[in-house]
Amino acid sequence: MYHELVAKATLTAYRPQLGNRVKIYSYYVPSSTDYNPLSHFNGDSYFTLTEDNVTVKSQALKIYDDEMRLYPHSRSYENVNNLMRVWGSEVGCTYCEKFKLIRDIL
Repeated sequence: MYHELVAKATLTAYRPQLGNRVKIYSYYVPSSTDYNPLSHFNGDSYFTLTEDNVTVKSQALKIYDDEMRLYPHSRSYENVNNLMRVWGSEVGCTYCEKFKLIRDIL
């Protein structure tokens, strides 16, 4: 629910206006996106991650430690790491984050 509110607020804050050239992406949220039968994440944009990026992301997730679950839950540390690896392998990299481009002005 909160992720939807953030998405709506973002689209409102970045309404198309003259000179506004902000790219807007949506992102995958483990156990929110995949557990919702009405949601289908069809990412189309990949951002390469370094080992340092992966380490920093893992450390940042510790803030949400109470929200994390044991593997094989989709919101486990292991699964988050696996997703970065799978998304990387989809485009020939070791690690990637995958997003869905919502708006881009060319």
